[in-house]
Amino acid sequence: MSKAAAEFADATLRNRWRTLLSLDDLVDGVVKELSEQGILDNTYIFFTSDSGYHLGQFNLPNGNRQLYEFDTHVPLYVRGPHIKPGTVSKVPVLTIDLAPTIVDLVNGTKPSSMDGRTFKGILQNESMVTFVSFLSLYSL
Repeated sequence: MSKAAAEFADATLRNRWRTLLSLDDLVDGVVKELSEQGILDNTYIFFTSDSGYHLGQFNLPNGNRQLYEFDTHVPLYVRGPHIKPGTVSKVPVLTIDLAPTIVDLVNGTKPSSMDGRTFKGILQNESMVTFVSFLSLYSL
């Protein structure tokens, strides 16, 4: 890695940590406000991210378009009614499944035009059909 590339990577990582600290403060404030309003235990909170943007790992160009695990797996944390604290699932879900899941959690009806599948059953430890595989496609 050239000196300029290393300096860019270092500066980017420092800025990521700064952003993460401000996000931590934001989430803390939201949770405190929900608690003060007395609605925390009746509120679903979804916390997720994207796959990030790696900086030269494996001597590849900047980006996140490779099929390495850290490019295809993203964090997803959910808390709310009927979700047992500390529950961990290894069942893969996709970001397109977020909207149908939220609709299902509030007992709504998913529009036929909406892509994705609900994963409410995973959140509430019920059995459900899971994905066997999915396709990740990148195009310019």
